[in-house]
This record gives sequence, C-alpha cells and structure tokens, in this order.
Amino acid sequence: MNFLSLLTRFFMLVFLPAITSAMAGEGSGREVGNGGGAIVCRDSLSNVTFAQVYENWEYRALGIKESNDFDMATLVEMALTKVKKINPWLHELMVPELAKVSSGINLQIASGEAIALNNVLDSKHVTMPVRCPNNPSQRPQYEQVVNYLDDGRIFVDTEIYQSLSQRSLAALHLHEAIYKILRDLRGDTNSADARKLNAYLMADCDEPTLMSVMKNVLTGTQLAISSIIGRELDADILEASGKGDFELAFFLFSRQINLYNEVFGPGQDAINFARKEFLQLLIQKINDNDKAGLAYHLARRNGERLLIDGPLMAQTFSYVAAKYATFVKPRNICSPRPERRNEITCEVNRYTREKKRLLGIAKFLIFSRPMTMEFQKFWIDLPKDAMEIESITPIMFATLTGDLELTNYFLRYALDRDHPEFLNYSVSIKGQPRNASYFAKEYLSWIKRRSLIQLLDKYGVK
Repeated sequence: MNFLSLLTRFFMLVFLPAITSAMAGEGSGREVGNGGGAIVCRDSLSNVTFAQVYENWEYRALGIKESNDFDMATLVEMALTKVKKINPWLHELMVPELAKVSSGINLQIASGEAIALNNVLDSKHVTMPVRCPNNPSQRPQYEQVVNYLDDGRIFVDTEIYQSLSQRSLAALHLHEAIYKILRDLRGDTNSADARKLNAYLMADCDEPTLMSVMKNVLTGTQLAISSIIGRELDADILEASGKGDFELAFFLFSRQINLYNEVFGPGQDAINFARKEFLQLLIQKINDNDKAGLAYHLARRNGERLLIDGPLMAQTFSYVAAKYATFVKPRNICSPRPERRNEITCEVNRYTREKKRLLGIAKFLIFSRPMTMEFQKFWIDLPKDAMEIESITPIMFATLTGDLELTNYFLRYALDRDHPEFLNYSVSIKGQPRNASYFAKEYLSWIKRRSLIQLLDKYGVK
C-alpha cells in the first residue's frame, strides 16, 4: 500500500466522521436538537404502518387513547382552555406559538417534498414498547417527526405525520409549542418537562392534578405564577403610586391572588414603596387636620381586607407621636416681636393647641377602626430636635400625653401580644434608665400624674 493510499485511509477513519458530525450538528440548528418524536412501525418496504406521538405512549397510565371523537383542532382548543384557566400567561405564549407550528408544518406539507429527519438527542427517553400494536412480531422504532429549529424553521417527516391519529397530531403540535417556550424561557435542553405537561393536558385528569404538574414544570421560568404575579403587581403598584393614582394603588397594594390553591401577592419592595407613598398621603391628611379624609382611607376595603394594614397604621401613628414629641417643651415658635410682652405664653399656647390636636389624631387612628397596629419594633423614632432621647415606646408616648385611655390601650397591647417585657422598656436619660413612669412624673401635672401612676402600677410598671 503506497503512501497516498495510507493517507486517504487515515483521512477516512479520523477526519471524515468528525466532519460528518459537525455537518449534522449544523443542520440540526442546535447541538441537542429540538424536535418531537414518535413510536413508528414500518413494513418490509419501509412504509409506515403505525405511528404514535411518544408521550401518548410514555404516559399511557393516564388513560390517553388514540381513538376519539374529536379532530386535532378541537383537541388543541380543549387543551388551551385548560391552560388559560390555570395559567393565562402561558396561554398567551402558546397561542401564537401553535400558530407558528401549524404554519411551518403546513408549509412543508404543501411543498410536496418528502424528507426524513435524523433523530435528535433531546428526548432522553429510556423506554420503548416491545411490540408494534398492529404487528406483535415487529419491534417499533423511535423516529423524529418534527424538528423545530431555534431560528424558526420547522421540518417535518410528512409520511409519519400523515400517519398519526388526530390525538397524536394534537399532542405533536402542543409538544412543539410547549417545548419551544421552555427552551426560550429556561433554556431546556431536553423535552422531558414539555412531554409531561403535554400528556397531562391531553389526558382527562382532574384540575388540581393538572395544576400541580403545571406548577412543577414551570418552576424556574418567568411563567411561574408567583414570579408573574409579583412582577406584574409590583410594576402596576409602582406605576400607580408614581402617578399618584392611589385609587388603583390601594387596590393593588392589598391584592391577593389565589392560584394553585396558594395565595400570591406583590413583592416586599413594592409593598414598602407603596407604604411610603401611602404614608405621605396620610401625613398630608394629618397636617391638614382632615379627619374626614383619614376616616375615608381607614375604612376602605378590598373585599374583606382593609386597605390600610397594620404596619402602615403603625407608621402613621409613629409620625403623629414623633410630631407630638416636638411640642413637649416650649420653643421659639412665634415670630419674635419686641413689642410682644407674652412671648413665652404665646409659645406655650401654641404648643398646647398642637399637642391637643395631635392627641386627638392619635386616638382617632387607634379607636376609629378594628385593625390593630403592627409595629416592626416597639419603638418610635424621634426627630433630633424633639427631646433629649432618640426614641420612645408607644407606652412612653401615651404616658407623656397623660391620656388614660391611650395609655391603657398600649399597656393591653403589650400583654395581648405576649410581650410583657414591653411594659418596662427603658431609655437612657442623662445616664439613667427611665421607663414609662418617668415620663408621667416628669411631664404631667400632679392630678394627671397621680392617675397615670396608679394605672401603671396596676400593670406592674414601677
């Protein structure tokens, strides 16, 4: 054998398989392929004698039968109806995708070109029937029926396609649409999840079962219900709040959607943003002394849910308490006028009026509705120019006002929430720990102080 013959043989053995493989990969559109397959039986002349979409056999335990009284279009529409009820966002993607699949297949059939497809490696199936149903002496083969490339081209083996039952045709179209969506959204490289969802859509299973399957299949995609609802609610809340459309924002803020037998709502970031915007609205009502406006918003509901929830109520109350604290000690509020002799009296009167107004607002917030407050921490931050401390508890604030009803409310609040430690929380004033009783002794008149101290003693606040 001469050198040229040896070189030719070496090329055939080493390089030709690699080149052939590369060309096959290029023709398939992606390395792992992306098509739907079927169980196929052929006669001695290679004519198709039986064909069934693979998942209809793979999930045969679901009772999927090839014979039925419906045509392909009706079966596809029945499956889409199920999808729309459970996950309308998946339905929105499937409708145009199915149209593309049908158009591509019909175009191939209309061309009259008969082609055979190489099997792609994305099915990852591990079982096959042992015998052909129409010929027990023959073993069936897995063959490719459709290959839907990522660039949008669709190739179909028309001989196998035209041998499929109406149910298998419906399953094939649904398979191609679902698998394309999962590839686009999650980068799926095998059709296992697409086949599973497709089979349950084609089967006559109950809705909770289909819900569970769809939820599991769509996990990790943008079609997961929790992801979609959170994303859409968040975007709507931010947009409505930004535009000052509180009518819509209030509704979305408390919206809870029940799907898959679970309750979903907006994300925490959007809720916090909305609370901040709503708080500014309520603050404006407080500063305007608009109790009617406050009452309107506090009473609003979305179904059974109050639109202003416990955390937002606590934030609103904390604003009132912090503002009250700025009027505890007289400061220069009146404009300085040399001819005014009662400058300090003016300040005291102004402080008294503001404290009385703010106390009225605080009690209105608490007693005008059944919703209790939910403090993230049992402290109210104070402005730097208010008192010589950075924060106080609601109980301290209540004793600071001298109001027995308000003080009793927060003492009960601590006990009702199984937090008796709240009763004796203290702050450091001039290096000394001071609890609620200190504020009663330090800031109240003798008559008010006596009644408050008795109430505090009743709850063990010394």
